[in-house]
Amino acid sequence: MKTKKNDASNSSNSLEVLNKVNGFIRIHFVRILVVIILLVLSLVVFLTVRSISLSSEQKALDRISALEERFDNYDSENTEEELSLLISDLENEIKVGTKYSSAKAAYVLGRLYFKNNDYDNAVKAFDRVISKQDDTYLAGLAYLYMAECYELSDNSLVAIETYGKAADLDVEFGIRAKAYLNMGAIAEKIGENDLAVSYMRQAAELESYSEYGKLAKNWLALH
Repeated sequence: MKTKKNDASNSSNSLEVLNKVNGFIRIHFVRILVVIILLVLSLVVFLTVRSISLSSEQKALDRISALEERFDNYDSENTEEELSLLISDLENEIKVGTKYSSAKAAYVLGRLYFKNNDYDNAVKAFDRVISKQDDTYLAGLAYLYMAECYELSDNSLVAIETYGKAADLDVEFGIRAKAYLNMGAIAEKIGENDLAVSYMRQAAELESYSEYGKLAKNWLALH
């Protein structure tokens, strides 16, 4: 008997709750509908923006890939007009590209100037890379090239300083070991033998089994 009463009571309570919910919906139907519409619109906008962003990033990657291919195919037989056009296209990507493609375009531009022995403009281009991608692998490559520009311009002390900036980066893939190896070679060339040994030891300890680590170990074995 009690069970029947409890069941009836529960049924009555459920019906009451349902009626309240239905009443709430009827009263606030327009507001609820507006909220649902806004949520749907927000989702559509989010997905659209994300799609556009991904599409823009992919287009930028395609552009920089094409520019790199043109750089790889560039040699001394190319005309001045072709060189100017490539420089112009790289400058344009630096201006309108994504953060990565812009920095990568500056890096390719620096290598293009470097290939043409225009070390002053190469340094400027590599400096633009660093300003856009500080503390990254790409920045490390830019520092290495920049230091080599100074080295080839007979500015050994600035070259060592610049290689030192590459060595200070928290990146792998041989950047730091190569920087210390080159710092050691320059130090030896200018007669700073103790400093050369110190740099070579750091290169050997950083990546003892890499190409640069092995070169440093061979150098140390001979000195």
